[in-house]
Amino acid sequence: MFEPQDHHIEKTGPKEIGWFIVLWILGVAGAGALAWAIRLILGGW
Repeated sequence: MFEPQDHHIEKTGPKEIGWFIVLWILGVAGAGALAWAIRLILGGW
């Protein structure tokens, strides 16, 4: 019973990690762009 679970984890692990990295990069980039836009609108620079 443990072997299929371990195999399933190995099979889906890299994909989940890849999606996590992609979403993290998009989140950081989106937050940076949003902060820059707010700073530009409010500060004028």
